[in-house]
Amino acid sequence: MRMNWQILLVAVLLTGGAVRRGRAKDLAPQPPDPAKIEFFEQKIRPLLAEHCLKCHGEKDQEAGLRLDLRAGWVKGGESGTAIKPGKPKESLLIRMVSGHPAKMPPENVLPPPLIADLIHWVEIGAPDPREGDLVAAKKSGIDLAAGRKFWSFQPVAQVEPPAAIDPHNSQPIDRFIAAKWATAHVQPNGRADRATLLRRLSYTLTGLPPTWSEVQAFVQDKRADAYDQAIERLLASPQYGEHQARLWLDLARYGEDQFSNDDKPEANPWRYRDWVIQAFNADLPYDRFLKLQIAADLYEQPGDNSKDRAALGFFALGLGNAFVNDNDRSNAEQWAERIDVMSRSMLGLTVACARCHDHKYDPIPTEDYYSLAGVFASCRNTIVPLGSVQELAAYDAAKKIETAAEDQAREFLQAE
Repeated sequence: MRMNWQILLVAVLLTGGAVRRGRAKDLAPQPPDPAKIEFFEQKIRPLLAEHCLKCHGEKDQEAGLRLDLRAGWVKGGESGTAIKPGKPKESLLIRMVSGHPAKMPPENVLPPPLIADLIHWVEIGAPDPREGDLVAAKKSGIDLAAGRKFWSFQPVAQVEPPAAIDPHNSQPIDRFIAAKWATAHVQPNGRADRATLLRRLSYTLTGLPPTWSEVQAFVQDKRADAYDQAIERLLASPQYGEHQARLWLDLARYGEDQFSNDDKPEANPWRYRDWVIQAFNADLPYDRFLKLQIAADLYEQPGDNSKDRAALGFFALGLGNAFVNDNDRSNAEQWAERIDVMSRSMLGLTVACARCHDHKYDPIPTEDYYSLAGVFASCRNTIVPLGSVQELAAYDAAKKIETAAEDQAREFLQAE
C-alpha cells in the first residue's frame, strides 16, 4: 500500500451569533495558543525548575515569591507581582535576572540565551498552564493503569466494516464514513464529474493540477479502469514522492538552511531530503521507513543499499551545540529535541513533557523520558559514507591520484 498520509478529517463548526462593535468584553475567553504553551513547556518550565524553584517553589518561597504556579507570580512576593504579561521592561522577574537591582539567581547567573527566552515568554503574554491553589497545591501523579486504557494505547483489533450503503462507495473506509454520515443524518454531495475527479486526484497525490491534455484524455477515456490507470500514472511520477515527502519533512523539522555550530550552512542535509523522496517513490514499507531513520546503521545487512544510511539525517538535523560554554546543558537540550521530534512524528505523543514531570495526559512517567535520553546520550554525530565498498575503494584510489597531482603542481610552482 502506498504511504499516503493526506487523509484529513476536517470538522467545521459554524456559529450564528453576532457581536456588536465595542463589546469585546462579551466575547468568551479565547483558548490558549498551543504554540505559546509549547514554548512555555519546552523553554520556560525547564528553566524555572532548574534555576528558580529551589528558592521559589512549593517548599521555600524566599521574599514571599512562588514560581511553581501561575498564581504564584501573579500574586508576587514582598515587592509585588513578578511579571506583567506583555511588558518585560516593567516585570520585576526580568529586571532581577538581568541584574537590576540584583543578580538572580545569585549563585549561578542565567546565560543570555535563557534570559532571552524569559523576555520572549513575557512578551507573548506569559502563557502558563500551571493552575492550582497556592494554599492547597499538591503534587499530582498519574494513573498509569487508567492511562493505558485510552483507545489509542489499545492493541489494533480487526473490526468488520458496516454494510455498504452506496454501491459506488463499497470500500471498507467508505463504509465506515457512510455509516457515520447516516448516524448524523448527513447526505453526501453528488458524484464529481470526470474533470473535477482528476483534478482532486492529481492535487492529492502530487500537489499539482493536471495538464489540459491530461484532463481531456481522462474525460474521453471510457475504459472501466480509467480511474485506476490515472492513479497508477500519478503514483509512478517523481512528483508523487516530492509531494508526500514534504509532509514528512515538516514533521522531521527539515530546512534547506540547516546551520552548523559555527553558523555555516551544513553541506549534507539535502541527502536526507532526497532519501525521503526516494523512499516514497520506491514505495518503501512504512515500518522500514521508520526503522531506517531511527537506526539505519544497526539494521543494515549485507547487500542492503548503502545509501539508506542517509536516513540517519532524521536525528542529525535540529539543535547543535546550543550553549557553547555549557556542554552539559547543550547535550540535555539536544536529547530533549530528539525525543520530542521522534515522539511527535512517530508516536503522535508529546513525550518531552515528561522531562520535568510525569505526563499529565498520557501514561508516560519521567523515568520513560530519561530512559530515552540515555539512548541518545550514547549516540554521537558523525559523517558516514553512503557508497558501497567498491565505490569507496575507487574514490580512495582517485583521491590519492588527485593529491599526488596537487603536490606535484605545488612543488613545480615552488621551484618556479
